[in-house]
Amino acid sequence: MTKKWLLLCFVTQLIHNMETDKTPINSWDIIHHKTKINLTTESLSNIYTKANLTIIGYNAQRKLLRKNKVVPKSKRISSTDDIIHPNDIGKTSVTHYIIFPDGTLIASPVRNTRLLQIVEPCIKQRCWSDGKKHPSYKTLYGYWTDKAALECASKDLAKCYDIVLTKGSEKLLPKKKKIAIPTLSTKVGFPQDKAVPIAVEQVIRFIEAHPEIYDAIYLVVEDMVEFDLYKSLLTQHTKLLHKISLFYWANQDKNNILSWLPGELIYYIVKLI
Repeated sequence: MTKKWLLLCFVTQLIHNMETDKTPINSWDIIHHKTKINLTTESLSNIYTKANLTIIGYNAQRKLLRKNKVVPKSKRISSTDDIIHPNDIGKTSVTHYIIFPDGTLIASPVRNTRLLQIVEPCIKQRCWSDGKKHPSYKTLYGYWTDKAALECASKDLAKCYDIVLTKGSEKLLPKKKKIAIPTLSTKVGFPQDKAVPIAVEQVIRFIEAHPEIYDAIYLVVEDMVEFDLYKSLLTQHTKLLHKISLFYWANQDKNNILSWLPGELIYYIVKLI
């Protein structure tokens, strides 16, 4: 009887573990110019509850809404600032509703000041007479194809990050500045391996130009390939390995001039690099 009971408990627990098994959340932090950068695979809907402001891509939202067949109850426009065209790259507005990639829907009768949407570049593949697909990029001001499409879209994507980081710092209270940013444009045709370097470069550049303006910046990714790419680029841009190496040899190499200095001073010098 005891063996049967133990076996039943074991099978029940195994089934429970299988049902509640979730993809593990990976997170990695780095401090750069007194700003915490948190790289995470946690869902954007969860990060939304932690950040004071969450950025969403307007074109990616339209795609998700169509996919999930969600139609907002109210289509009233409260001001001309809310009128957005899919090709009006870089334009921002607050929104009444949002659907996250995991299907979570947040809707409000008033505009949600914790959400800021921006029209991100959207690259489409067009079939030409040669039978091949060619990337195309369209804005209110022009139309580009092939190499020119990616070049123009890359410049506009960089501007988008600068816009949301600047506007975000203006919208948030002085003591509450935590912003969450997913990788923009990758859901609407922009190659991930091209979009991530742009995101990292613009975030680092903004932090260095405006130190301490944000308490934390959440970079929200969806898979480990994207996570590892972000981590590698952040390590390079923040010179993390160089700092670790310098700190190590300053303490180990007695012939190094830095080894003559107090440990606290060495640490301070490394932080300034």
